[in-house]
Amino acid sequence: MKISEIFGGGGVPDYKTMPAYKLKKKKVGKHKFFVPSNEPTPKGVSALENFVEPKFDVEWEEANRYPFLNKLGKDGWIELAQSGKVANVNSDTVKKIGNTGADGSEDFDDLEADKVERIRQAMKSGNVEMPIVMKMPNGKLELIAGNTRLIGLIDAKGKAKVWYIDASNNRRSDI
Repeated sequence: MKISEIFGGGGVPDYKTMPAYKLKKKKVGKHKFFVPSNEPTPKGVSALENFVEPKFDVEWEEANRYPFLNKLGKDGWIELAQSGKVANVNSDTVKKIGNTGADGSEDFDDLEADKVERIRQAMKSGNVEMPIVMKMPNGKLELIAGNTRLIGLIDAKGKAKVWYIDASNNRRSDI
């Protein structure tokens, strides 16, 4: 007996049969699937965007401008950075972060053209390296790296995932 006989000719939708099932193709990053064509995209689907952990060794060039991070050296910075975690920010909470124009003070299209194009391509592909935000020893939040990425994400989506590092336990004398 054939599967089509058991299930009455039905089956799993594919690109040819999906209109009959009232489905549309959807792709988020590397994920491909079908969603109902007469309904908005489910929230869980949009959460599939692939945010990539920052390249801490590369971001050392940004981090070492802070004296207490510079004192840690590159290896110490990487160790501290790896202790971080993913956090969500939006157009309201981003206003609490220093050293960024994502609060609306900078326009995405006015930034360096090559960086703007890179973040546009990253968002289109669904692979976005997370900006790095640190809670400093003085308790303030500071963007360490990824200003263009953060501005672009907030501008396009109103939200972003960032790599959050809590360095508030470092001694104030290290600042």
